[in-house]
Amino acid sequence: MGSYTVIADAGRSLVSLLQKNMIPEPLQKPEDIGLCTPDEPGNARLGLFLYDIEEVPESRNRERIELDKEHYRNPPTSLYLYYMLFVRMESEIANRAVDEQRILGRAIQVLNDYNRMAAEDLQGTLKENGENLDIQGLVLPFEEKHKVYSLFQQKGLHSFFYKVGPVFLDAARIRRIQRVTEAKIDIQQKARGHRG
Repeated sequence: MGSYTVIADAGRSLVSLLQKNMIPEPLQKPEDIGLCTPDEPGNARLGLFLYDIEEVPESRNRERIELDKEHYRNPPTSLYLYYMLFVRMESEIANRAVDEQRILGRAIQVLNDYNRMAAEDLQGTLKENGENLDIQGLVLPFEEKHKVYSLFQQKGLHSFFYKVGPVFLDAARIRRIQRVTEAKIDIQQKARGHRG
């Protein structure tokens, strides 16, 4: 379970994993990998873009969490996070495609090798609560990819798509349980009703 930072913690965990396994080869410094959009100016050559968040429908039917005899909290919201992993280089055109494909190939290899991240590799509340983070590559139809690409002015983007999670976003509001403290039953009224 996690606080409101759980979405950011998941993204930070993925970036940290890639940094640990891709520096100094094929990328040279931590700033080369980051959470960003493909058209965002910056240093990141390998980027992760969170393009969608989806609630896990089955999680809506879970029981509330009783904290004590008088208080409860709604169950956590289970979320899947959808990322586009992409490469953008500013090298000469002759070498750019090969460089981008090498970097993307290594990134896919890393995320496949660590497709279930354990708590010690995670950041923030994910780590504090001993969570795991599942990473699943997605095979998207071209039309779905095109919808994501159309958000940006980038052409010829080398990318791969992932579904991450579920992550669990705790409810913050604590509610009070209204206990029944008194019940009145009129026995005479019921007895009269049976006679007539």
